[in-house]
This record gives sequence, structure tokens and C-alpha cells, in this order.
Amino acid sequence: MTYSVSTSEFGKMDERERAEAVRRLAHGAFESSNGHAGEIDRQIDAYERQYGFNSRELMERLMAGEQEETNDVSDWLWLLNFRRERVS
Repeated sequence: MTYSVSTSEFGKMDERERAEAVRRLAHGAFESSNGHAGEIDRQIDAYERQYGFNSRELMERLMAGEQEETNDVSDWLWLLNFRRERVS
């Protein structure tokens, strides 16, 4: 069975629980031979909608010191890195 977690549940988790949730979500996204990379993309898209800018702009804002690295931003970066590692 595929692991899922609602945004409200995720928001109530402590840092360790969030890390485990992200690990389980990422594992679930790539468990089949076809992979479900779309799930990772959907999660990244959700962050982009939430913050009102895309992932490239996130990186630019972080490098310029214009964006604080919150828990959400850390999770977003983790997803971006995971996607990059799976593609390369």
C-alpha cells in the first residue's frame, strides 16, 4: 500500500517525523520499475504554488540571502536533490 500524508498531518510532525515521511513518500514514488516520479514532481509543484515562485527562483533567492531556509524549504530542496539524483 502506498504511503500518504496530508499537509495538515505533515505540519503537525516534528523534524524527525517529517524526515521519515519524506523518505517514505520518496521511496513510494520510485518503488516500481516504471517509477512514480510524477509524485515527486507533484510535491515540488505544490511548494512552487505555495510560495508563488518556481524552484529555480528558490535557488536564486537562497543564494542571494532573500529566502530563509525553513523546514518547508529544506523539504523542497531535498525533493529537488532527490529528483536530480534519480535522473543523473
